[in-house]
Amino acid sequence: MIKWNEIGSYELGNGFSHIAVEIDDLEAARDKHIEKGYEVTPLKGLLGQVPHYYFVTDPDGYKVVVIRAK
Repeated sequence: MIKWNEIGSYELGNGFSHIAVEIDDLEAARDKHIEKGYEVTPLKGLLGQVPHYYFVTDPDGYKVVVIRAK
């Protein structure tokens, strides 16, 4: 296992590319990300269920999953 403090630097795509955050109002958060000009996916989820997440790309190109709080 590589420890974060042992990495001198990183490049997009070297394994440090995924984080998820949980939020109460998913739709409002997505609307705010769109309003601010971030690259945002449509709401996603399993067929027949209320969508419960989306991806937003941060300014460095990393994708962050935003998940609806239960």
